[in-house]
Amino acid sequence: MGYVGNKPALNYTSFAAQHFTTSATTTYTLDHAVTNENDIRLVINNVVQQPGSGKAYIASGTTLTLSAATSGTDTMYCVFLGKAVQTVVPAQGSVGSDELSADAITGQSALGAEPADTDEFIISDSGVLKRVDYSYIKPTSQVYRDAQPIMINGNYEVWQRGTSFTTSVYTADRWKQDLSGATATVSRQTFTIGQSDVPNNPKYHLRQTVSTANNNCGIFYRHEDVTTLTGNITIAFYAKGTNPNGGNLNIITKQSFGSGGSTAVETSTQNITLTGSWQQFVFNFSLASISGKTVGAGSYLQMLIKQPDGDSSTNAWTLDLANFQVEEGTYTSATLPPFQSETFGNNLARCLRYLQTPIYANDHQGTSEEYATFGLGVYTASGYFRCVRPLPVEMRVNPSLVSNSGSNYFFIGSGANDYVDDLTIHPDSNYKTAFVYNSDEASGTAGQAGNLMGDNTNAYAWLDAEL
Repeated sequence: MGYVGNKPALNYTSFAAQHFTTSATTTYTLDHAVTNENDIRLVINNVVQQPGSGKAYIASGTTLTLSAATSGTDTMYCVFLGKAVQTVVPAQGSVGSDELSADAITGQSALGAEPADTDEFIISDSGVLKRVDYSYIKPTSQVYRDAQPIMINGNYEVWQRGTSFTTSVYTADRWKQDLSGATATVSRQTFTIGQSDVPNNPKYHLRQTVSTANNNCGIFYRHEDVTTLTGNITIAFYAKGTNPNGGNLNIITKQSFGSGGSTAVETSTQNITLTGSWQQFVFNFSLASISGKTVGAGSYLQMLIKQPDGDSSTNAWTLDLANFQVEEGTYTSATLPPFQSETFGNNLARCLRYLQTPIYANDHQGTSEEYATFGLGVYTASGYFRCVRPLPVEMRVNPSLVSNSGSNYFFIGSGANDYVDDLTIHPDSNYKTAFVYNSDEASGTAGQAGNLMGDNTNAYAWLDAEL
């Protein structure tokens, strides 16, 4: 069809119509107000009527006045020529982004909570729009077999040093108790199989039982290299317990810039209020910029949970921790990524960068082993045995030896078996290979090979490279 002038922009417009119930009257009420009779087309008994004064009808506002009365058997309707009430279905593919308004989305009510499983979303499936239930696309907690979460041992599965500690030492791998004058015990606790209070089916959680409290008593984790976490971070975990006398614990982060580095920077303290039931806590921190900072060896970001500095009460309190995670960016409990549970082997391998326990009193499985082996060696001189241990994982720095001593604690299996009481790390040790030697006399001869082992269930010899 041809047009004079511009082609109309609206191709799919239809107009409002009104059908009347007729009677013996000349006056009817319109559904929509009009300026005059020229705004409507009136049809009576399928005959179009002429508008105007002295003609078939006049109209003003919502009043329609006929020049002659109708009868109850007449049919009458009008079309409102100035009112489009809808558009018919547009042609396929004719609606694009230019035709859509942003408030088609932004103008709708916000849900304000996680969608129900049956809530529906629109997706493009190879270019075809389809709807899908939220249950098919929602995130789930699962074991990420090849993933490496930011936290090491956030699920508290690795306990190379033992399972109960009463001093200011590392406890579960990467987690250190800080007594600050208090009396407390950190211990490994086992979840009941099938429990649902903490998701992702963790096996263990950490418990700090403070019997005689003091301010700043707590537990902390140090993330290696302060430059690897910057800007906004989110710390989340599950916790339960009893609060100190002041009514809450504190959580705080500290950026330590290492040996010879810039002055450490702490963030603002936030409060943790525990109950007797497991609940998830989510905290957002904004870390100081590292621009212009001097970073030395041994830098870290510390995350500390403690009794507040201003709370010097000695009242007992307890803290249970599970599923501890750190994420880059700012999240809420609704948007937080699911907790990433590493396999035990991957988790242990990452822990070995900081601690290796070739001879142990209690290993991560909670057992004692009398004949744990440190490695093979040779007598370099009469009575002097030097043992070498290639390290399965490169350590953070050249390790120090943490060991105990006692009568016949260690054993050198060779042609002439020797017992020694204590060990010393050799200065040739490095982060790839450790060398130790006996500190007391042995009876072997130069050139004789042997195997260095523990010979007492209480003996231990660890390689430590913690922050």
